[in-house]
Amino acid sequence: MPPLARHRAAATAVAAVFAAAPLLTATAAQAEPLESGKEVVFSGDRGLLGVSCEANPSASTVTIPAETTLRVVNRTGYRAKLLIDGAAQGEIENGGAAPVVFHRGPVTLGLKPSCMLADEAAVRVEVVAAPRTGAPGTKPGTSAPGRPAGGTRTQREEQPQAAVSAAPDASPTAAEVGPEQAIPADDGGDPAAAVDTVDETAGTGTEGAAAEALSSVQPVRESGPIGLLALIATVCVVGVLAGAIRAIIAQRATRTGVA
Repeated sequence: MPPLARHRAAATAVAAVFAAAPLLTATAAQAEPLESGKEVVFSGDRGLLGVSCEANPSASTVTIPAETTLRVVNRTGYRAKLLIDGAAQGEIENGGAAPVVFHRGPVTLGLKPSCMLADEAAVRVEVVAAPRTGAPGTKPGTSAPGRPAGGTRTQREEQPQAAVSAAPDASPTAAEVGPEQAIPADDGGDPAAAVDTVDETAGTGTEGAAAEALSSVQPVRESGPIGLLALIATVCVVGVLAGAIRAIIAQRATRTGVA
């Protein structure tokens, strides 16, 4: 092979590698799942004239532990709304992904593409309780270090006397009453009524949220009326073009008959 041909082949190979590197990097970034969870891919094809579309999930049912992150990938060809239990949580760009964390279940997860006639299918996510690790407990029957389990005979004999001598002074004063103890009401009511109740649901943050999107979700766009107007305009343009073509054909036929 001549030297000039070798240089051209080497230059072509280097250019091909540089051109394919961004595509390989983008493909690897999109296909890489999260370390802490799984992923569900919604795919679909464009319908007739881009009016209809569909979103088909890669799985119909997914079972994951609680507090697990699930990656939702949009490959429908359209910008799609992220639906959790039928409620829109945001939008995902075509080719993008959004992580969703699940606290409890079951939860229905779906994508609705931004087209006129969207045919979407939801995924049923079953959430099971996460395994808990028990805290190491102390061994039963162990006594304090440096002291026998039962004590000496002298200590056992002196213990009742000490308890009897301390009994007359055991009545607490008003200053020694802790805030957690119930204080009798002045009107003779139930002492337990004077204790404030604590709301267990207070301060929980997202109350009642079985699942929530973490990031990569954009605000929902109000594109319904705009899409309808675009469809009406398309129909009008097609009708005008059809009428113009028929008029031209009729005019030519008339000229041919006259000639």
